[in-house]
Formats: sequence, structure tokens, C-alpha cells
Amino acid sequence: MGILILKKILAIKYIRGGFILLSFYLSSSIYASTVHDNLAKKFPGCIVTESVLFLATEQVSKMNSVHKEKKTSAFYAYYEKKCLDKKTRLFVLSDEVRTLKQFVLFEVLDNRIIFIEVLKFLEPTEYKVQPYWLEKFYSLEDLSKLKTVDGVSGATLTSNSIKYLAWLSLYLNGIIKK
Repeated sequence: MGILILKKILAIKYIRGGFILLSFYLSSSIYASTVHDNLAKKFPGCIVTESVLFLATEQVSKMNSVHKEKKTSAFYAYYEKKCLDKKTRLFVLSDEVRTLKQFVLFEVLDNRIIFIEVLKFLEPTEYKVQPYWLEKFYSLEDLSKLKTVDGVSGATLTSNSIKYLAWLSLYLNGIIKK
């Protein structure tokens, strides 16, 4: 929350670029609340709380060194889900597949992915991976094992994007636990 307040203060300080920063602040707040509302609907009977993560320079540098071709950010929203006595972490992440994005939900428990769902896929549907392929990620226990998941023939860019987002969800989850 402090990060969003800081962005609001910066928007007031810079008069020329203020509208751009202010609209970014407002749009990120609106986007996050919409995602939160949709997650709460998706998991009825569970408590879903929103949090933010601001990465240190060295953490962003590590992301850039591992995935040089990807656009990285220092700011991420994530969600804590509590159902009965089970707590998991939810990440809604996006990546550009070819020229358009896909939005993917990852649920992580004990630094292991337990659920993946492609929420929105803007590329042609023939490039979308099948749900059974996503299940290959459920048995992986650490970041190094992601390289062992074979890509999908005919959907190579999509499968590489999912592998990157899976890596990102586990990487961010590991930082949050510290």
C-alpha cells in the first residue's frame, strides 16, 4: 500500500507528467481491485487478501539475468487465499506470447505450484496450450526443475511464456517468504 501512496505523491509533485503518473496510479488501483474481486468470486467461501511486493534492485537484476528477453518490473501484486485452515498464494501474471498477451493464474503452496489457469489468451486459440499440459507443473518443487518441462509442439512461444510465468510465480513466492 505504501508503494501506491508514494506513486500518488509523485503524481502531485510532477506537474507536467502528473496526469500520466496519476492515471497510472488510478488504473493500477482499479485493475488490482478488479482482479481481487474476480478472485474472491472464483474462490467463494475463501478469504482473499491483496498485497504488493516491491523488489530490490538486486532481485530485479537476478530476474533480468535469468530471463534477458523479458520485460521485468519491480512492482507486483499478489493475493493470499485462506480456505478453512489452508493458506495459499495467488499470482495473476501476464506475458506477451507473440504480439499479444496471455494472463495466467498461479496458485502456490509451500513453494510448489498447485493450480494454473489461463484466464485470458489474446493470441489465436490454436496457439493456446491445453489444460493437461499445465498439470506438468504441479509436481515441480523448485525453480531449477522448470527447465525439465517439455514445450508444446505448435505452441512453442505459448509454452515458453507459461514456463517463464511459472518461474516468476515461484521466484516471487520465494522472496515473499523471506
